[in-house]
Amino acid sequence: MPEPSLQWAARSVDEHAEDGDVDRDAVLRQLNRLLANPLFTNSRRYPGLLKYIVEESVAGRGSQLKERTLGIAVFGRDPDYDTSTRWSVPPP
Repeated sequence: MPEPSLQWAARSVDEHAEDGDVDRDAVLRQLNRLLANPLFTNSRRYPGLLKYIVEESVAGRGSQLKERTLGIAVFGRDPDYDTSTRWSVPPP
């Protein structure tokens, strides 16, 4: 069975967040536990991406997660960058 897409997962969290079914504090505590794991602390890209996606999702904005939004907010890209071009993340 294929994994659900990011947009499907975001919509699902958004729906639960709107209904008040998401314990935001518990989700954010778990996020911090994950980010403390060496798999994330040793990475330049993944911690910021995961943090942004989770925080936006529990805030009810998961359906707004798009490639361009992530590129700008997480990876510091210019708003008019070409999404079809392969790029590297600028240093922090």
